[in-house]
Amino acid sequence: MPLVNPIISKVVPVKVGGSASAGVGRLASAVDHVHPLVETSGPTELGTGPIPDLDFLRRSGPLIEGRTLATARLMATQNSSVVTLADVHATQMGFNLKDDSGNMFMFVVAYRTAAATTGLRLAVNYTGTFSLLRYGLLGATSATAFQSGNIAANDTPLGAAGVGPGAADVTAVILGFCRTITGGNLALRYASGVAGSAVTIQIGSCCFMIQQ
Repeated sequence: MPLVNPIISKVVPVKVGGSASAGVGRLASAVDHVHPLVETSGPTELGTGPIPDLDFLRRSGPLIEGRTLATARLMATQNSSVVTLADVHATQMGFNLKDDSGNMFMFVVAYRTAAATTGLRLAVNYTGTFSLLRYGLLGATSATAFQSGNIAANDTPLGAAGVGPGAADVTAVILGFCRTITGGNLALRYASGVAGSAVTIQIGSCCFMIQQ
């Protein structure tokens, strides 16, 4: 059978975007027009919930909502010779959490100590309020030794105060989950186990947080 060219209309579309400001032209569309999202199983339109900057999106019932997925890494070596906890770095090793949100987090540090009798102490601190907090420590104290611990209290250290790797770098992990009441900054904190003896967290240590 003969081939037939399809007929293409030469009529210029008007208000492609569906609003008075849509404009006129073959490729015209409104700058601020809205295309509603529709669920795959039917014609119901999905509304938009809160979506802060840098969030990814997920469907939650009839809403498309923002969820935080954040990663960071330490850009400079950090040192401490005191037994009082302090932030490793509030932004590079910390996250801003939302009000009334569930979150999973993990901090991974490479560290060394001034002596094998000096330990690294690690904790998490939160400037908002929790309804639930659980976090634990899994970490090496030498090339062949290991320690662990668990706690449910904000700003409370984990880790053996008098056992460390000395000059060889080893790895420790703080991991946990929480439920917030009010938003705030969740930060990894550290201290030396022995006053006057240094602990060092190395550049490249990293962290991630996922809003549940």
